Amino acid sequence: MRKWKINRKVSFLRITLKGSYTVEASLVVPILLLIIEGTILLGFRIYSEGLTYLTEVQVMEMQSVEKFRLLQAGEDVIENIMED
Repeated sequence: MRKWKINRKVSFLRITLKGSYTVEASLVVPILLLIIEGTILLGFRIYSEGLTYLTEVQVMEMQSVEKFRLLQAGEDVIENIMED
């Protein structure tokens, strides 16, 4: 009876990897994917908050411009009344 030696290396496309590399990669890759996903989601969140802030600022600026124009029109009316 012949005894077979068990080779602990995996040969894939002429690359030999030890089992410890596979185990290490199986622990590291999910962590890296979570970090990348978190970074992408954080970017979307910051972009969304920036858009919300800009729309609020634009509305406030437009309201202040309208108030200024009304004030200017009111001053013109008062000046015209005073001149007559």
